Amino acid sequence: MEKGSFERLIEGQGEIKMSGKVWINGKFVDREKARIDIFSHSLQRGSNIFERIICYDIKGRTAVFRLDDHLDRFINSAGLIRMKLPYSKEELKEAVKETVNINNIKNPYIKMSAHYPNEEFDVAPPDDLVQVAIAAVDMLALLRKHKSTRVKPNLRVRVISQRKLHPDTAPVKAKVSANYLSAMLAKYEARDAGADEAIMLDREGNVAEASAENVFLIKDGVIATPGLDYILSGVTRKSVIEVAGDLGIRVEERRVRKEELYEADELFLTATSVKIWPVIQVDEKLINNGEVGEISRRLNNEFNKIISGESKKYDKWLTYTR
Repeated sequence: MEKGSFERLIEGQGEIKMSGKVWINGKFVDREKARIDIFSHSLQRGSNIFERIICYDIKGRTAVFRLDDHLDRFINSAGLIRMKLPYSKEELKEAVKETVNINNIKNPYIKMSAHYPNEEFDVAPPDDLVQVAIAAVDMLALLRKHKSTRVKPNLRVRVISQRKLHPDTAPVKAKVSANYLSAMLAKYEARDAGADEAIMLDREGNVAEASAENVFLIKDGVIATPGLDYILSGVTRKSVIEVAGDLGIRVEERRVRKEELYEADELFLTATSVKIWPVIQVDEKLINNGEVGEISRRLNNEFNKIISGESKKYDKWLTYTR
């Protein structure tokens, strides 16, 4: 299979750059000085919302992938946990661009968050002070150094016992830190079973998502992916659905039974950092004899064109920082 966007970025990365400047509430500070109180509400209660956004070098210019969509989700996450952001979408967009430019990292990975920085004893903070932080880091090199499974080109996954949070108990469409405890436990369970990644089911036993990725399967030329009832609305998920439609491939957003994973002709996960991540094994069952399928290849190739600036149709997804 032609190398995916993440695999291509990993190659040739230099030394890890952990210094640099972090944008915090309108001012840049050295990363070493970007700190919050260890007893802050968001650290103690998990009330931190965040986004991870990837950039690509296109002919010497830095392009942020689907910045508007990420900011929309960031703002929506704040609303779902009743957090009042002190900045508009346009102000956040300019802050992202400034942060990318001042740090001058090739293919930077943007990490942004909003949190309650003050110590609070109440579970609902009476102090509505919110701190927004934006950093541009060489996270890809960091993942390579620590031999993260996220640099693997193909995956072996395990359907695990840890169930996905129910929307009646938590705002599953918010990218908020507290929601990721179940994902962490799911990943541990998958690792213990010798797999690279976990697949979580919802309360009814249908496929929900992986620990930090959306799930897609292909059967008889048709793509199926779980609907948004239980899952985070992934930006890459949204992109795949649109690209597949433009390629004439039918996509169904519906309930996906666990058994369909084992019957699939192809299977892949999607996430911001890895785009399309082929799965070659579920539990003990090889998918497509352990080979990446044709539709996954087509989608991967199309994404490579997009992030290389070769697809004019999708220029709308690229925001150049200068």
